[in-house]
Amino acid sequence: MFRQLFNDLRKFLTNPQQIVDGPQNKPFRTWLAVLTVDVVITAVLIIPLIYLIDEHVLHLRPIPEISKPMTFWFIIFLMTCFAPLAEEFIFRYPLKFARNRVLKLSVYVSSIVFGFYHLTNYTNQEALFYMLSPIIIGSQLKGGFLLAYLRLKHGLTWSILAHAVFNALAVIPSMFFLHGKTVIDYKSFDYSLVVTEYTYIERPDRMQISREYNGIDTLIVRQTGLQTVLDSIGTPGAYYIDNVLVDIDFTAASPISPDSLVNRLRQEYRIIVGNE
Repeated sequence: MFRQLFNDLRKFLTNPQQIVDGPQNKPFRTWLAVLTVDVVITAVLIIPLIYLIDEHVLHLRPIPEISKPMTFWFIIFLMTCFAPLAEEFIFRYPLKFARNRVLKLSVYVSSIVFGFYHLTNYTNQEALFYMLSPIIIGSQLKGGFLLAYLRLKHGLTWSILAHAVFNALAVIPSMFFLHGKTVIDYKSFDYSLVVTEYTYIERPDRMQISREYNGIDTLIVRQTGLQTVLDSIGTPGAYYIDNVLVDIDFTAASPISPDSLVNRLRQEYRIIVGNE
């Protein structure tokens, strides 16, 4: 199955027209093979490379909309219904009308534009960011060609389905395994701090801050973005973090400065000061 797929993909990248005229039987088997290759390459190669870039080369800053708190069912709808349908109709549906050399050009252009379109998921503007962009959006670049292959071989329905299932495999497991995870549970004579992370909204947000002598002695947070918390306990815009939905329970024997509390959070989170 995979040998035939790789042979077909090689021909497809050379001349997509050959795939259009290829055998149309066993669409589920082809779909499953394409999806498996897509997931394995992303998990084994691309995600580790992006992690290394983010940790050691260039901090990637997602746009606020990506980490904006949302309900469980809205995330599911957005990632497995709306995004696959919209993107497949924009990038893959027009391939139906291309022929011969125009088809080959259309496949390359649509797949590359699909990949680089996802650079808009980040706010980075550094030259190094654009130099590394083929790796950063490598999953989308590779996915663009694989989805175009499915679309031309078996139809738009199969590319939409592959897109939706890939997104579901990327999003849903983390939503379950990381939701309600306690990441800080610290208690001492000076203060106690418990931070729990959530991947989706369960209840209305709430934040209560008790200040005394320019310090903080109590902080109670319920399902609020950590960026909002940082802006509230200190100077707005003084700190930046890839937003995450949290509960926080903090009590101190005597008030501590906002900077001291942020420094404690920095032991768990990558919080950037100013334009650092």
